[in-house]
Amino acid sequence: EVDAGSGRTLRASRVTWDGSRFRAPGAFRYTGPGERVRGVGLVANGDLSRYSFSQVRGEIDVRE
Repeated sequence: EVDAGSGRTLRASRVTWDGSRFRAPGAFRYTGPGERVRGVGLVANGDLSRYSFSQVRGEIDVRE
């Protein structure tokens, strides 16, 4: 689990850090302010404020 503060967390069975980005190649769960995402293949910056992923599983719940 990665807790980046500001309410942002990433949970995955495998997470790597390359010095500038987190990568979760398998299934993941991301929780951020007003966001809950489950999917596969996440890449995110160091504070988890910007991310992309290859597949969504389940639901995306984004609140503005």
